[in-house]
Amino acid sequence: MTLDVLLSALGPQAVQAGCDANRSYLTDWTSRKPVVPLAVVRPGSTEEVSKALAICNEHGVPVVPQGGRTGLVGGAQPIENGVVISMDRMTAVEEISLGARTARVQSGVTLNQLQDAAHEHGLFFPVDISSRSSCQIGGMISTNAGGVRVFRDGMMRNNVLGLEVVLPDGRILSAMNGFLKNNTGYDLKQMFIGAEGTLGIVTGAVLRLRPVMPVKVTALLRVEELTRALQVLEVLEARLSGLAVCEIMWPGYYNFASGFRGFDPLPGSDGPTLLIEVEGAEETTVRAQVQRTIEVLFERELVLDGTISQSGRQTEEFWMLRDSSQMLYQAFGSVVTVDVSLYPDGIDDMVDTLNSRLTAMSPRLRCLWFGHLGDMNLHISVVDATGAAMAPELYHQIEECIFSAVIAHGGSISAEHGMGAYKAHQMPRIRSTEEQALSRALRDSFDPKGIMNPGRLF
Repeated sequence: MTLDVLLSALGPQAVQAGCDANRSYLTDWTSRKPVVPLAVVRPGSTEEVSKALAICNEHGVPVVPQGGRTGLVGGAQPIENGVVISMDRMTAVEEISLGARTARVQSGVTLNQLQDAAHEHGLFFPVDISSRSSCQIGGMISTNAGGVRVFRDGMMRNNVLGLEVVLPDGRILSAMNGFLKNNTGYDLKQMFIGAEGTLGIVTGAVLRLRPVMPVKVTALLRVEELTRALQVLEVLEARLSGLAVCEIMWPGYYNFASGFRGFDPLPGSDGPTLLIEVEGAEETTVRAQVQRTIEVLFERELVLDGTISQSGRQTEEFWMLRDSSQMLYQAFGSVVTVDVSLYPDGIDDMVDTLNSRLTAMSPRLRCLWFGHLGDMNLHISVVDATGAAMAPELYHQIEECIFSAVIAHGGSISAEHGMGAYKAHQMPRIRSTEEQALSRALRDSFDPKGIMNPGRLF
């Protein structure tokens, strides 16, 4: 019945029965078992999103919003009796304003599309993640995506100036003013950033852009342990005002990435490797600053080795190492991926302890650590060294081992990926009773019928 109503209201160009839909809409990057929904709706406008949600709300049919489906916590996984609403037809970059340094876009625009459009005007969008060719702006907003530049430029929450959202009953909320400062009451757009599609569907956004820096100097640094890496970061931040990126790769991850890619720019040591990038206006000046800073790091015995990129191709290779996390899914039958935020104190001991516990579960398990040193958001990927898929019970045991260690350390079990469907049951362990109650009351006030992404977030 709901499928017929949707077809009548929106037409076959926008609505397909779930059994006829492309397989790509039936799962996300977690690659778990595909789920066939009642229907897949691909609206071409905000008005069509409004019609679709109004119909689903009237009939009490659950809705799963989808962006680029690059999430790793099941937030975009369909529901059998539900309707998927995909934003992949709403792909217009409507305006790039050079004077205001803003972009006005529809939510189905990919990060790459936004970056290309901004770059034509000498601007760029500072939130950058490795799934940039597939992830969509609406999904990035709904999950409050972070990435490699957060410690300098902030997450999506810090770079969204305006939003257009369709509420669960079909009403359209437009808060697309685009001002950096606008203290005129509740900042309603913030309610939807990081809400994981539980309060409505983002259809458009005004985003803050930055001027492109013409020079980027990239380097790799090898350190003995994380404690030393944090000391290196202090020196880098004090001496390099243009420091934009500071990533970290532990040996397990670095060795996988260099082996998979077939090159190793910094061989021969067992400590973590840092990838840094420094921006500026003039090549000679920036390169000299980076060179001198690395010399200081050696003089203070904070680094074991280091190399500065000498060409665009070498810079690409440095970044290919860091961005090899997606290749784990090609190389191994199962990947348990958790992104966490941690306090620096005692982290080296925690890494050693967690590695030991996982090895005790199975000597075939390998724990690959990498992440964003500047904000202590680290990613943990556990694989079977033989490449074999893991049994579901082992998969869940690994997750529980990691979550327990992170919570005991006072950290967050989701730094930037969100809670989705796979972590939702963990909410009572990490949020107080009062926080949970207020969150549920807020969700109920927006979505009294409970149709929006049920079972996700909490």
